[in-house]
Amino acid sequence: DFRSVNFKFLPEPIFVSKGFALSLLIIHLGLLAAFAHYKWCKHEGGISKFLHSLFSSFKFRISTTSSFPILQRHTPSKVIQSEHIVTTLFVGNFIGIVCARSLHYQFYSWYFFSLPYLLWKTPFATLLRYTDPPTESSFFCILYRLL
Repeated sequence: DFRSVNFKFLPEPIFVSKGFALSLLIIHLGLLAAFAHYKWCKHEGGISKFLHSLFSSFKFRISTTSSFPILQRHTPSKVIQSEHIVTTLFVGNFIGIVCARSLHYQFYSWYFFSLPYLLWKTPFATLLRYTDPPTESSFFCILYRLL
């Protein structure tokens, strides 16, 4: 059987259908956009304001020492916390795993070590964070709680 563990419960005709692949892609992109807007860029006012400020911060400046325009970026220095970076990477990876149509088992062994961190970032009770073993149903629960 060529199917991965993600959707082994689906019949093969559904699993290999173009509609299923397209729906997973749409769900994947939608979840990434939702997290980018509501979580990862919330301090900037959402993804649209973040992108607007990013693109509007690029200005051409004529250098006094050269006759060529230099692209220079003028942005206020803002410190990004390492916790925010790790959380963003792990949640983005988690979304990719949940929406992947097929994965090799070895990828799960690499990915497994980020699950305790993701579980700890949820607002679950501390006892539940220690005792809840990651299962397929808890993946969706973690994703819901992180959003």
